[in-house]
Amino acid sequence: QQHIENYDDFLMMLDENLDALLCSHAQAHLASTRQGAALNRICNSMITNYTGAKLRHGAIAFGVLAKHMALSAEAMLLVFVHTAIRDAFSAAVRLGIIGPLAALPLQAKVFRHFAHTSAISHVIPYTEKHSYDDDTHLFSASSAPFLDALHASHSLLDMRLFQS
Repeated sequence: QQHIENYDDFLMMLDENLDALLCSHAQAHLASTRQGAALNRICNSMITNYTGAKLRHGAIAFGVLAKHMALSAEAMLLVFVHTAIRDAFSAAVRLGIIGPLAALPLQAKVFRHFAHTSAISHVIPYTEKHSYDDDTHLFSASSAPFLDALHASHSLLDMRLFQS
């Protein structure tokens, strides 16, 4: 158990833990660090005296940006879900599974469905009841273990189309 002195130390600990988690999967590590570099550039331009420039991973920089923008936990989850849904439909369009004109209304429908389900309502009460001083491992969880298994096998595929 690491002792956390301040917020910057906490961010660095999260970033180091994520780096250790992704070090065995080169593609996931590369995608995460590229997202982190892009989000760090945004943070540098939006946040005065931004100290997180050493953060390497997108998930951590995303959290810093959401905190700076004073997004509620629900809004942050909706933004995260929106980007995940958009990325999935973008990949489907690039693969020719669906056309761009058909993808846009379908993407909106999927997002509206998710936004009105109770999935977010299960996450918010848990994060409000527990502080970050509690066991931090309780905050790391996968909501899609099958996708995680596929993602971990991405480097074994004969043909890899995307880095993420």
